[in-house]
Amino acid sequence: MNIARQTFFWIFLFLGGAWIVSAVTCRISLPGPEAVGRFSYSFRYTLESYFHEALDDEMIDVVTIEGKAPGRFTVDGWKAPQYQEVSMKWMMFSGASGGETEGACWLDLSNKQIVHGDERLPLEQSTLRSLFGLKAKSEPSDLFLNDLQAKLEAAASGTMPRPQHHTYSFEEPPTRGRLQHFAQGVSVQFPVLVWAGIWLFLVLATVIIKMAHKACYQHPPRSEFNPS
Repeated sequence: MNIARQTFFWIFLFLGGAWIVSAVTCRISLPGPEAVGRFSYSFRYTLESYFHEALDDEMIDVVTIEGKAPGRFTVDGWKAPQYQEVSMKWMMFSGASGGETEGACWLDLSNKQIVHGDERLPLEQSTLRSLFGLKAKSEPSDLFLNDLQAKLEAAASGTMPRPQHHTYSFEEPPTRGRLQHFAQGVSVQFPVLVWAGIWLFLVLATVIIKMAHKACYQHPPRSEFNPS
């Protein structure tokens, strides 16, 4: 019965301490605490160009990029991962010719290649221009394609804006749009891990002290007194 009470006490102490530490650190850590655990990631970029109002024949309506990263163990769940493969969809409109172009493809970011049907093309501005059907080379379209490539490079290198619950919005030229970047998984906050270490130390120290006392009672020290 004594062992059961002690076990209940230590479990209650651990859970109560973990709850208090978690509640306090969540309040002082904004927008979210760093955590250790296993996370999977996903993002969605929706991009629009700014050259609708420019004196330019080509106008890009919407480019959507989506990517997922498989679950992995990390000590910083809020850090963006390195995405290796993403999907891209686009819809274009050419003002002068009245033509529309839309399509989809995969982007192999690790090898910097565009996977379009059975073809593997280099992930370069000239290839993107041809894929989108942009015939005329212009400064607004160049700026947009440069910004698109920069965002793809950030996804590949793990330097995207970090995952969060809220949507990122950007309105500055040459691109406007939004980014949704999420992290999902099971995690433990650093302060809770510290508390777990302290709790384990207390448990081990208590067990060692009790074992030492028990050994002393079972084997009391012998007296060195020798009567003459």
